[in-house]
Amino acid sequence: MKKLVFMSLALLIVLVAKSAAGETTPAEALERVMKCHACAPLAEYPDLAGNIRYDIFDTVNGFVSSMMVNDEALAKQLAECNEKRKFARASATMIPADQRRDKLCAFCSGLFALMERSDVTIQNFDAKLGTVSVATSSTDEGVWAIHQYVEDAKRTAALIDRATAEAKGKKSM
Repeated sequence: MKKLVFMSLALLIVLVAKSAAGETTPAEALERVMKCHACAPLAEYPDLAGNIRYDIFDTVNGFVSSMMVNDEALAKQLAECNEKRKFARASATMIPADQRRDKLCAFCSGLFALMERSDVTIQNFDAKLGTVSVATSSTDEGVWAIHQYVEDAKRTAALIDRATAEAKGKKSM
């Protein structure tokens, strides 16, 4: 019963916070990624914009995600970019937790929150055309936190996809 009350209260807090924050536009979501301390290296690789395929799925006890491109030339750029992002993410751990929301994008601030949990494990794997990540938890609260991250990541990824599609449409006009 306590778990149900805790989860219901936590869900209510998340929903209230999201409604108070207002809706983010596609352009705002993309801008936030480009200004993110940990994602800033993406700006050095303009060919990647609009060519990254990001998918994330709930699993029974966590998530599986992939960030892929469609050819080996882009995969080389993505690997270089991800290497730079690893260093940027490592330095981002020095950002005080209360300032991360302002300095990190939705993906990274949510990921950092998961990484700080003792009941969540995240593993990253290099693949031929990108990366695959797996997060798991052995507690109901950890699984709930991971699934909330998945929901937020899907919403943010959809906004970024729209922003890059809109930008491509403006360039072709």
